[in-house]
Amino acid sequence: MTDEEKRKQACKDQLEYLIAKKKIIKSNPHVCHYCKRNLSKNEITIDHLVPLSRGGASVESNLVICCPECNHEKNDMTEQEYIAFKNKSAIIPKRHYHYDELLNLQEIKIPMSYARSCVKKNKLQKVSSYYNRHGELDEPIMVKSHADKLLLDGYVRFVVAKNQMVSTVPVVYVYD
Repeated sequence: MTDEEKRKQACKDQLEYLIAKKKIIKSNPHVCHYCKRNLSKNEITIDHLVPLSRGGASVESNLVICCPECNHEKNDMTEQEYIAFKNKSAIIPKRHYHYDELLNLQEIKIPMSYARSCVKKNKLQKVSSYYNRHGELDEPIMVKSHADKLLLDGYVRFVVAKNQMVSTVPVVYVYD
């Protein structure tokens, strides 16, 4: 497909989205699909039940009226994932995992690339919710060797543990 064809297709897709959006706003009550809050015309946003990033399309059957807060919080979750995330009474099964030892949080060295990165809010909320329900992290933190103690994976869990003022965390050592 040439650049010109791609541009034309993008314009056609945008036009179809705008037409579908107008139909939805006109034919549906101005109520958030997720939190059921009544919305003024200025508050209305349109959400993709299956996000574009996950293969969804901008067609009428995949679009719903949504408040800005829910739309932002939902991010790239599907409708089912978001409803489960929002449902505080949903059962979060406790996971069982193996770890090498409980390590003092202050001993773990954080690479600069992690320290400068942003933690996704929805990921942080999922790990925090699990911790609040079960009193432990959902997975151990991956650390490079017993001597180095350099964090390899699990920065969100590290942040949650730090926020919860946990002194020791389960770690799995990874050796080269």
